[in-house]
Amino acid sequence: MRTVRFPFSLVCLLLTTLGTAQTPTFNERYDADGTGDQLFGIVSTNNGYIGIGNSVNPNTLQTGRLWLFGIDHEGGGLWERTYFPDSVTIQPGWSNSPDRTSDGNLITPVNEIRSSSGRVIHIMKFNEMGDSLWSCSYECPPGKWYLSYAARETSDGGIVSVGSTDDHIQAPTYRPFAMKCDAEGNLLWFKQYSSPTYSMTITSVVATEDGGGIMGGQANWSWGEALYFLLRFDADGNEVWRTVYDYEGLTSAALLVKSGSAYFVSTVLKIGGSSSSIRRPYFARFSPNTGTLIWEVDFASCDLCQYTGIFAVDVDEEGNVVGGGPTQYPDEEAQWSFENGYLIKVTN
Repeated sequence: MRTVRFPFSLVCLLLTTLGTAQTPTFNERYDADGTGDQLFGIVSTNNGYIGIGNSVNPNTLQTGRLWLFGIDHEGGGLWERTYFPDSVTIQPGWSNSPDRTSDGNLITPVNEIRSSSGRVIHIMKFNEMGDSLWSCSYECPPGKWYLSYAARETSDGGIVSVGSTDDHIQAPTYRPFAMKCDAEGNLLWFKQYSSPTYSMTITSVVATEDGGGIMGGQANWSWGEALYFLLRFDADGNEVWRTVYDYEGLTSAALLVKSGSAYFVSTVLKIGGSSSSIRRPYFARFSPNTGTLIWEVDFASCDLCQYTGIFAVDVDEEGNVVGGGPTQYPDEEAQWSFENGYLIKVTN
């Protein structure tokens, strides 16, 4: 079987092309005017795609600029925009972090880390040319760790963003938070959620029909075990339910996606405990009302693959689920491992 290798950052880009049958495929590399540029997410537009990432300033070596770039359907560059000064460090969420809004614009979380050790969480909205429309912000208490991973438009026209923080007195280390802004960029509320016995790292969110959302992540115990979990909140940020999914092995954090009324989660099962290198990509459909699994399926990775992760997930026009990520495959002649990209498609 022929192995196709491509930069991992393009996994998100490849996922967005799968829903359009006539879209040509391409494999391109894009650089801002810095070094060590990173791509955290990409959304499709009428003209092509918008990538969201950050760019390292070559003089200060700080990731102090939010980087947006537009490309056409063939991968050609259209425009670039950068935001934030070099005096701060920013991270624009994580994979699957941005969302296309119903009015045709783009939203994404942006984490600003100031030199005074303070952090500010932004939900930022841009048009199709990368021009800033508004920023909805929450200024975190000084000296505390906050990181927002994803944002989604809600059914009532608002925007929710979710993440993790260590801003609490009692153990464990991290607990979830969510914030919501209205359609004009005004902050409505910011709430934390308890995690009495395990540390919770948040990675994704999907909107629900009541104006709230479901967040997904990873629950970590002090003895090193980790399982994926989901937590639903209503339009006012009140917790509705939460579920930690129990498996014999460990799991990575949950990535969520929806298609109409169908909700899906993807993660990676680590078979055989923390010392095992056997990892299996996993997909499930669940009920948004209870978190109960409707079906679940996992796939055997290649016999020699040392690592497999799912860092992006999407649905195509038929509602089928597509997941992608990196896997390390050893090259015996070269005596090192290549990090390849892979895609898996599952019927709905």
